[in-house]
Amino acid sequence: LSFDYNGLLQGNICLQREEGSGCPNIQTLTSSQLGPDAQHAPVTVERIEKTATPLDDENFFVDLKITLRNIGGGEISGDKKTINNFNLRTVTGEGKFECSAEEPVFSNNAAIINCFSNNLKAEETSNEFPLFISYSFPYKMRIKAGPIPLVKINER
Repeated sequence: LSFDYNGLLQGNICLQREEGSGCPNIQTLTSSQLGPDAQHAPVTVERIEKTATPLDDENFFVDLKITLRNIGGGEISGDKKTINNFNLRTVTGEGKFECSAEEPVFSNNAAIINCFSNNLKAEETSNEFPLFISYSFPYKMRIKAGPIPLVKINER
């Protein structure tokens, strides 16, 4: 069974200007924090490791290490075995991310993408930003039918 899959995952990242605001600048988001689609997609974001470094009173450099994992039991089909059109964005016009690869290549059912932004602002003590991750890929599922029993039919 082959099909084209389009994924859209949503999570939140936060930035803190002051210690103790409950929003760590080093944080790991797991697939369970990215909504139900992240847990049911054949290829999903397994985790996002965030490191936010203040540049001044409001601006942050944000580095995201994103691990994609093939959990569907099938394979990414196509010549390159890549995810197509990987895109990461926030809802703010300022929150643009640049990523190391728009088409990450998988090895051992996993791929890692590094994304960064140097123009996210925390105007409050801590700010939470919605994060949207979209991607597409051709996928081939393997269906196991199991052994087929052979039965000898007696002729009369």
